[in-house]
Amino acid sequence: MIKRKVLAGVSDARRFDARDGGTVQATFEAVPVRSLHAGVTPDGTLDPRAAVQALEKKTGTELADAGADFTLGADRVQEVSFKKPAGVLFYDVGVTTYEASFAYYCAPTDAAPVRGTVATWAPVTYGDLVKCGIDEKLEPASVEAMRLVCR
Repeated sequence: MIKRKVLAGVSDARRFDARDGGTVQATFEAVPVRSLHAGVTPDGTLDPRAAVQALEKKTGTELADAGADFTLGADRVQEVSFKKPAGVLFYDVGVTTYEASFAYYCAPTDAAPVRGTVATWAPVTYGDLVKCGIDEKLEPASVEAMRLVCR
């Protein structure tokens, strides 16, 4: 099984200059940067929901059903307030994807197993407000977003 945290959306980068004693309120809106489609391949050889449920049992995580397309929801908007901001900031949204191979054996025992792959994601997203040029360990989604929006 392969588990990855991938970038799903990112906002434009915005510059903020420090002001003494002031509080800045800002709204960042992420736009999609990749499409995700949950699926089971090969098509028609197995109940897709059963394949996803087997992966859910293995991961202990609720997963998107086969056939679903990922979309940003309320997670696309982040409202923040902070004091003395300085630098270029952006907001990114990440999602955890899962991909696993399977072999399904069924009667009669001399029949060849059905082999395939399940690709899906956890419906819970995560977001980060990141400063361009920051020198600390970031999630892979934030690293990718930084390469896209920071100049």
